[in-house]
Amino acid sequence: MTDYLNRADKEVVVMLAGCVGMTDTLSDLKFRHSDEVREELVALRDLAQSIINQIIDGVDPDQATGILRFANNSELMVMPKSDARAQKQWCIIDKEDIKTIIGDVVSGCAFCEKTEKEVKRCDLRKALLKCGLVSSDDSVMKEKPQDCPFKG
Repeated sequence: MTDYLNRADKEVVVMLAGCVGMTDTLSDLKFRHSDEVREELVALRDLAQSIINQIIDGVDPDQATGILRFANNSELMVMPKSDARAQKQWCIIDKEDIKTIIGDVVSGCAFCEKTEKEVKRCDLRKALLKCGLVSSDDSVMKEKPQDCPFKG
């Protein structure tokens, strides 16, 4: 049976791939005591790669390939916690959800007259909620999750 990684596991793989890249870069640089620590850097890289291999062992091959491709095309950055870029919260949103949202930007959510069953099937509502977007009145979702918080 094929296994799949959850979001947290994917993030661990990406961070470990960043460690592999970082140690490769450091082992090629000349810095104070670089010759003395080169073997430790190689060992650190090998250990990180070994952990990645253990995490993706038994995972769906397509998912593993996609995660590794994403990790290899990512850049590990170090910045002060006070840096404005470190304070942003980024999220990954499915391109189909973006298309749905953009396609319905001028939709009639404010004038929506959908019934409870229609609200449950509303693609725009699903996409907005999946993207983590909530209206100013998110108490609606707590009281009646079947209702739409975007309804006017």
